[in-house]
Amino acid sequence: MSLFSGGEKLGIAEVKGSRAEWSANTCVDLSAPISYHGSRVPLLATSTTSEIPSHASTRRSAGPEEISIFRELVVQWLEEYGLDRQLLQQGQVIDAVSTELRKDAGLALIGRYDVRSERSIHRLFAVAEKVMGEYQLTLTNLEIQRDLEDETDKAVRDYIDQLDINNDGLDELITRVTHYESWRYTIWRFDGTHRNWSQAYKGGGGGC
Repeated sequence: MSLFSGGEKLGIAEVKGSRAEWSANTCVDLSAPISYHGSRVPLLATSTTSEIPSHASTRRSAGPEEISIFRELVVQWLEEYGLDRQLLQQGQVIDAVSTELRKDAGLALIGRYDVRSERSIHRLFAVAEKVMGEYQLTLTNLEIQRDLEDETDKAVRDYIDQLDINNDGLDELITRVTHYESWRYTIWRFDGTHRNWSQAYKGGGGGC
């Protein structure tokens, strides 16, 4: 099993067993312990027989200026969507990351913006990339939670990592969305012609 972080291969790990179990009355658990002795923490693991290309990782936490740029873009998007600007100023940028997704494409900004009101929570997962020297949003995915008491419609999307899965020189994005009692993964693929992202795969995960 190959281990990656930020698109960079960190080494090989051995799966030591499996905790995978499922029944009609229990939760699905697909985890497994591994043997790995590297110094850096891997974010993704692959078991494909074909070689997945590796490149040096540029992933890091976004800096204050980058967070400010990301915040301005997502607030503008949400205001155009229809949310009150005063309410939007109370929102929070969550786990913003700066990373290069394609060679010579510059640094992309990836993160989420959460806005809570008395009736709902709007969570906008977004990617901002430079187009003609200016940052623009190239991916927007909005989840709206209206059940604030029991959270039965909760959907919280987090960025996991990037990897050139199909060996085309363009890193795919892997996200995880957490629901009320389950979670699943999405792989996003970039279209270089139309310069936008689409879902290439949705599934996996587990739950109760």
